[in-house]
Amino acid sequence: MADELLIDQSVYLEAGVHIGTKVKTPGMKRFIYKVREDGLYLLDLPEIDKRIKIAAKIS
Repeated sequence: MADELLIDQSVYLEAGVHIGTKVKTPGMKRFIYKVREDGLYLLDLPEIDKRIKIAAKIS
């Protein structure tokens, strides 16, 4: 199935892949899942996973 992640979501979370930044640029909008109360932007894991798959095809 195309929507499956390369690895389990818990592995991404343990590695901190979802932790973003407090600075948002216009190009980041599609990668942001939500904003925490402290202003930290959390990244969208399925979108990050998708980009990793694309990068793996290029290599």
